[in-house]
Amino acid sequence: MSEYKSLDELAGALQGVLSDGKVLDAARLRGELTDRLSPPQKAGDEVKLLYASQIGTAPPEFAIVSNRPLDIHESYLRYLQRGFREAWSFNGSPLRIKFTSRGGRR
Repeated sequence: MSEYKSLDELAGALQGVLSDGKVLDAARLRGELTDRLSPPQKAGDEVKLLYASQIGTAPPEFAIVSNRPLDIHESYLRYLQRGFREAWSFNGSPLRIKFTSRGGRR
C-alpha cells in the first residue's frame, strides 16, 4: 500500500513541493550527508562537495558543485539521492542530482 494518503500528496512529491512548509535546504542536507559519509576518493585526490541547490521541480532536481565532479562514483550518487528522498519524503518520485564544477557541467 502507498505511503501517500491522497493523490495530492503524491502529486506534491512528484513536483518537489512539501505540504508541511519545510524549506528545501539542500546545502544543509548535503553537509549532513557528507559529514556522515564522505565521497569515495583516491589517495591524494580529495573530492569536495562545495554546495548544493535545488534547480528544478517535476521531478525534483538538485545541482551539487564539486571540485572533481567526474570522480564522484555512482554509488555515492545513490547515497545522496536516498538521503534527499528520506529528508523530504520524495518516495515514489524520481529525483535528479547533477554534479557540476564551478562554471561547468557534468
